Amino acid sequence: NNTNADSMIDADNEFLEKIKPYNTKKILIIEDNDDVRNFVKDMLGRYFEVISEKNGTDGFTTAKSSDVDLIVSDVMMPGKNGFELTKRLKNDFETSHIPIILLTALDDEDSQLEGSQSGADAYVTKPFSPKELMARINAVIKRNQEKEHNRYVFEGLEIDIDARDVFVNKEKVTLTPKEFDLLVYMIKNKNMAINREVLL
Repeated sequence: NNTNADSMIDADNEFLEKIKPYNTKKILIIEDNDDVRNFVKDMLGRYFEVISEKNGTDGFTTAKSSDVDLIVSDVMMPGKNGFELTKRLKNDFETSHIPIILLTALDDEDSQLEGSQSGADAYVTKPFSPKELMARINAVIKRNQEKEHNRYVFEGLEIDIDARDVFVNKEKVTLTPKEFDLLVYMIKNKNMAINREVLL
């Protein structure tokens, strides 16, 4: 009812000042339940630019075609579920940098592990309060901005140092830990002579 809605809005108002620096961010909501999707969209729309999709397939397409800064996705959806969607987004050159928060009623340890293994940046269990979701979004956006300092892009080469991911011409490549460390070392010291001992 309106009273509960007002109280929930009041409860998250304390986060307004924290979120203000990020209110130019665009968030994509992917949720098949109309009520939940509209609730989250209305709540986040007070602070961010918000777009939404009803399923994982359309969500993937929109994530690739829209310049979104964060994705909030349900897990249990028909077709492509949230775990599958997250894994595909994180393995795609054009979307691998987008942080993803998964919403789910599954609160068992195996489900949370699957979420982490898929590459999700955060995991929020339903039912959740606006305060909880807003705090998680604030933390993920802030952490992602800090991570951007550890991301290098050179023409067709992209390196994410924190995730230890390398893309060449938009294709993810696999390097051994030693190869990755050497690549990062050479990039950070690109204008310096490198001793042979470092390469061995």
